[in-house]
Amino acid sequence: MRVFALFATVALALQATAMSAFDDSAAQAALANAEAWIGKHLYTTADEAAGDAGAILESDITYEPLRIVRNRGFTEDLVFGRLNIKLDENKVITRVWIG
Repeated sequence: MRVFALFATVALALQATAMSAFDDSAAQAALANAEAWIGKHLYTTADEAAGDAGAILESDITYEPLRIVRNRGFTEDLVFGRLNIKLDENKVITRVWIG
């Protein structure tokens, strides 16, 4: 158990060091833009979005790296600068975050 605790502490320290050295200005700008999408539907095609004037299309999101989390579990792995978009069962964006 002590070995695991030591490993976890070292891993967190390494992540914190790497994160502080990462220039995330582009990621923060993408996040600021994406926060306006919360509460809107995210669709894969324009046909699917027909009639929903406020819908967001996946093809309109040009920022990379990107992960779209659909209504299921996901790993909370840390990827510096990645824009994450969480959807509910109705394809409504409920959360956006970087990491």
